[in-house]
Amino acid sequence: MSEQESSTGAESFEPSANGSGLTFDVARDLAEVEECWSLVYRSYIKAGLIEPNAERVHTVPQTISPGTLVAYGRIHDVIVSTMTVYLDGPLGLPLDMVYKDELDQLRGEGRKLVELGLFADRRQHLYRSIDAILELMRYCTHYSVNEGHLDAVVGVNPRHVPFYVKLLGFEAIGETKTYETVNDFPVVLLHLDWPKKTAMKRLPKGLAHLHEPAISPDYYATRCVLTPERIAGTPVEKAVERKSVALSAM
Repeated sequence: MSEQESSTGAESFEPSANGSGLTFDVARDLAEVEECWSLVYRSYIKAGLIEPNAERVHTVPQTISPGTLVAYGRIHDVIVSTMTVYLDGPLGLPLDMVYKDELDQLRGEGRKLVELGLFADRRQHLYRSIDAILELMRYCTHYSVNEGHLDAVVGVNPRHVPFYVKLLGFEAIGETKTYETVNDFPVVLLHLDWPKKTAMKRLPKGLAHLHEPAISPDYYATRCVLTPERIAGTPVEKAVERKSVALSAM
């Protein structure tokens, strides 16, 4: 799928690539973040998950935090695949809106959570974007592990649950609910206990890809750090404000 990267640090780490011409990296500036979330906007509009907005950007308020990382896959100069990971913090996680009890139970066990979300790919069918999903998740997962957040959660459409369970080792910990922020589409809460699952003698194929090769913390040192000051006066700020107003009305 991808070339074997060195995990010794930023100097020796090269963005990964595969035979399709995709190269993977993390957003280093706000322009790349905006391009990623514009792709999310187009993808979600096409899927009927959100309503149009003037900024043509889709994100959620919890992403504007120093703990957020945006990863992407690019073909030449065009970003064609993206995923965002957000560390749990004072703002909580987007999935708290529908699964707060379940997430609070994990927090009560002393677990440090991280949510994977805002995935988008120009290809419409999941099976055609599996390589991109796995590689984006590897970038996001090693970032969160380096930060000490070892329990990943994700909200997925029920029909995609087998993919995450069989290929990646996630477990369903919540019943199917409707997710108001994405036009009441159904969602299932999945959880991945990284230390437990990666200690297994035989890892699920997808999890084995996430596990190795590791990515050094140094690689993430120059990522775009998202703060209210950083996004001031940009379409991202306006999109966040718009979403905050919409969420407060729910």
